[in-house]
Amino acid sequence: MPDEPLPLFDPAESDAPVTVPTGIRTCAECTILIGPGYLEPEPFAHPARSGVVCWRCFESLERRALRGDMGPSQPPWDPRRRR
Repeated sequence: MPDEPLPLFDPAESDAPVTVPTGIRTCAECTILIGPGYLEPEPFAHPARSGVVCWRCFESLERRALRGDMGPSQPPWDPRRRR
């Protein structure tokens, strides 16, 4: 078997942005998809701004509110602004 290097990319893969199926939401604090068939089936209203959050982020926001630590949270994830 010859040792051929693996290709750096798959030419069949597209560089087009990935779309989220209809009815599926993304958490406003992390990147979890929320909806039927995903890790988080139920969305929770974001307590500080518009959008929805997953259960774990909702718990974290509630704890932060109890501590009085409601500084600016991270901005919503935008795949176009990757580093």
